[in-house]
Amino acid sequence: MSHRHEKSKPYPQDHEFTPEDLMAITPQDICDYLTILAFGKANPDENTKLISNYSRVDFIRNAIQHHLPQQNNPAASNKVKTFMQHIRSLTGRKLVNSSQSANSGNDGAAEATDGVTTIQMLRKMHSRNTQFLNIIQSMDSTIRTLTKTMNKMKKTLESHNLQIQNEMVEAEEENGESLSMNHSETISLMNKFKEEEKAIAAALDNLTSNKEDSVVGPPLIRTSSMTLGSDGYCTFYNRDNKPLYFPEGFDLPTCDLNEAWAAWLTGFPNHKFRVKRSTQDGAAEAVVDAPIRPLRDMKLGCIPQSLKKKYKDGWRPILQYMAAGVEDMLSKVSPSEMDEKFMNLSFIAAKQALMAKAPEVLKGKLDKSKTWKVATWSRKIREHGAKERRTLEVNARVKEDETKDDDEAVIDI
Repeated sequence: MSHRHEKSKPYPQDHEFTPEDLMAITPQDICDYLTILAFGKANPDENTKLISNYSRVDFIRNAIQHHLPQQNNPAASNKVKTFMQHIRSLTGRKLVNSSQSANSGNDGAAEATDGVTTIQMLRKMHSRNTQFLNIIQSMDSTIRTLTKTMNKMKKTLESHNLQIQNEMVEAEEENGESLSMNHSETISLMNKFKEEEKAIAAALDNLTSNKEDSVVGPPLIRTSSMTLGSDGYCTFYNRDNKPLYFPEGFDLPTCDLNEAWAAWLTGFPNHKFRVKRSTQDGAAEAVVDAPIRPLRDMKLGCIPQSLKKKYKDGWRPILQYMAAGVEDMLSKVSPSEMDEKFMNLSFIAAKQALMAKAPEVLKGKLDKSKTWKVATWSRKIREHGAKERRTLEVNARVKEDETKDDDEAVIDI
C-alpha cells in the first residue's frame, strides 16, 4: 500500500486499511509492485537480471492475495498469473545457465553437491526407519498387554464354570430325589457349559493368534500413534513417541471468535483421523473418530512445535481473558453437557465481561470488530495487556518518587 500511495516510508504493521482501500487495488498495481521486487526497478528491459527468484516473488503475491477481499481478488487475476509465469520462465533459464556453468567450470563442486544430497537422503531414510521401529515397539507392547488380559479372562471363565458345576453336584447330592428327577436336564446344562467354555476360549485365542486366517480386531498401524483416553479424548504421539494434544499435520483454523470459543470449551469432538488397518487382503485405509480435547485444558508442553506459537499468541490470549469473566458459569457444566444453547449464552456473557473489563479494545471499532478473526482479537488483547502493564509501571515509579520526596522532606525538617 505504501508503494501504491507513493509513500517513502512503509505503513506501521498495526495499521488497518479500510475495505475501500483494499478494493481499490488493481491487478496492474500488484504487477508494478512485484516488478520492482523481482528486478529492482519499475521498467526493466530485456537485459535486466532478476534480483529475487520466483519462489520469493510468489510468496509475496500469496501474502497480498490473503489480505485482499476474496471475491474478484486482483492477486489471482489472469494478468498477475501471466506476470508470474514470465518470472518463472526467467528463473528457470537462470538456474539452467548456472548449472551449465558449474558443470563446465568445477566438477569437484558438483560431486560435493551430490554427496550432500546423498547424505540428506540417508538421513531421511534413517528417520523413517526410526519412526517405523517406534510404531512396531508400541504395537508389541499393546499386544503383550492384550495377551495377558485374555489369559486372565480364560482362567476366570474356567474357574467360574467349574465352581458352578461343583455347586450343582453338591445340591443334587443334598436334595436327592428332588433333583434326581431333573438329572438329565442337569447333565445337559453342564455339557452346554463345557461347549460354551470351549467356544469362548477359542474366540479369545483368535484375538492373540498370529495366524492370518484368524485375525479378529486387527491392530491399527498409523503414521503417528494415537490412544483414546478414559475421558473420551485422544492423545497423539509423534515419531519420538512424545504425547501431543494434536496429531502431526493438524492446523488451527482461521475462524471467527464464536467458533474459537466453542473449541476452547469443547475442543474438536468431530475430528477424524485417517489410519491404515491390516486385513486379510493387505492394508486398507480407514477413518476413525479421534476427538481433540478442549483447548482450555491444554498445556503448552504437549502442543506440537508447529502449532505452539499460533495457540499461544493467536488463540489463547483472548479466549483465556474471556473465560476469566465467566469462570463460575463454566465450572458448573462439563464439556459433554455444553450444547449449542449453552455455547451461545456463555459466549454472550463472556463478550459482555470483555467489554466491561477492556472497553478501550472496542472503542470506536464496534462495527469493524465484527469481521475480526480470533488472531486479531488476541493481538488486540495482548496490546491492551501491554498498555496496562506500562501504566502500572509508570504509576509505581511515580509513587516511589513521591515517597522518596516525602522521606527527604522529613529528614530536612
